[in-house]
Amino acid sequence: MAGRPVGYPKSGGRAKGTPNKRRSIEDLCAAAEFDPFEAMLLIAKSHQDDNLRFAAMKELCQYISPKLKALEHSGSIERPLRDLPDEELLALVPEAIETLKNETG
Repeated sequence: MAGRPVGYPKSGGRAKGTPNKRRSIEDLCAAAEFDPFEAMLLIAKSHQDDNLRFAAMKELCQYISPKLKALEHSGSIERPLRDLPDEELLALVPEAIETLKNETG
């Protein structure tokens, strides 16, 4: 077995309470008075290259609205809807709307 034997005190290594040397990106940006979000917004608003402007806008959208998850169906269908006549499909619509209202709210 490698390492120190059981019962011996720890020796060497980093002293307790020593701060990390690496600064966070937020600290570095604050020290340089640089806001990456503001810079990306400036590119999206005024850059000449449309592809770069689009990429900047796409990147900014992630911080404005969340990405939507795919919906998963958890029920069962006794008879495929495509096999039903139009009259039966229309008759099912009010019930489906009511079910959705109850599930969401």
